[in-house]
Amino acid sequence: MTVLTAIDNESGSEEIVSEGAELASGLGKRLVVLSVVPSEQDVEEAEQATEATVDAALEDPEMATISVRIGNPAHQILSTADDVDADYLVLGSRKRTPVGKVLFGSVTQLVLLNSDVPVVTVTQVEE
Repeated sequence: MTVLTAIDNESGSEEIVSEGAELASGLGKRLVVLSVVPSEQDVEEAEQATEATVDAALEDPEMATISVRIGNPAHQILSTADDVDADYLVLGSRKRTPVGKVLFGSVTQLVLLNSDVPVVTVTQVEE
């Protein structure tokens, strides 16, 4: 079984990976770190960025399996959760106004509403 941790390689991603690793370690589960990129982004570049984030976040980066997928983030997170038989999802959540959530949607909100497994959110403070 697995803890799937989804990141965007932006500010705060290291904290999300750390939380995912702590949960995986505490439960004796495998850690998968997922980054979803748009089709126009270079996948190899995204893999390198994800590896750098994992290396910076974990004392033992070898404990994490890295996955990069292309497409809609919410769909890919939920699809990957099914593929890896995830027990938990860990993702970041940025503080936004209620109006901002309605107008722009939220990957975290979509995952929370559609996930079949518990979702742990790590609140990120926008700088």
